[in-house]
Amino acid sequence: MTFGASTRVHADNVAFFYALDADMKALRQGMAKPPHGIRVGSREISCWEIGAHRLFAVKMEPGAIQTAISAQAVMGKFRCDYAISSGPVGEIDGKRRIGDWVLVDRVIPYQRGSEGQAGFQMSPDAARGFRLATEGWLPPGMKRDTPVAVASGEVFCASSSFRERLAEMTGAAVIDMNLAGLAAVCADHGVPLVAWRVVSDHADEHAAEDFRAFA
Repeated sequence: MTFGASTRVHADNVAFFYALDADMKALRQGMAKPPHGIRVGSREISCWEIGAHRLFAVKMEPGAIQTAISAQAVMGKFRCDYAISSGPVGEIDGKRRIGDWVLVDRVIPYQRGSEGQAGFQMSPDAARGFRLATEGWLPPGMKRDTPVAVASGEVFCASSSFRERLAEMTGAAVIDMNLAGLAAVCADHGVPLVAWRVVSDHADEHAAEDFRAFA
């Protein structure tokens, strides 16, 4: 089974977690046969047999908690050797344009912490975050110095002031609403996670409009 430019995955089972319907449409177009579906709780999992391999695709749904439910639906039922994910992010470091792709090497669950007299303080565990697989997974045209950290939580960021505070607090380049939940479940099951993200907005006052246009 081949992903990216030249990477060959020697694995029996691969889980694919997507956020946009366009990703599933592209996946279906690339397959010779339609999938068969399996329902686990509220989640519909599309399953393909590809030679000796099996591919399980499921939509993450908005939010880290909803994404964790999707991930657990797959990994609680099937043994997975790798997890691969794609989805949108808002850029918060001012270095990327809408449509730019990034490979994620660290996920920071920035809402993990405590609120006190001095305001919100992110916990040390959250600051360390989750490490993701990157070696050998770069798609065509992406340089090896481009993996980035993503701040991930339940909030859709549409505020310049929050965007700036988040960038300062986490040091992340982008923000999303999926990877905190997905990374936690993958870590719990010992499954390496590879995450590609595409910039859909600038996480500012125009974020909702830009995201709708992008999607």
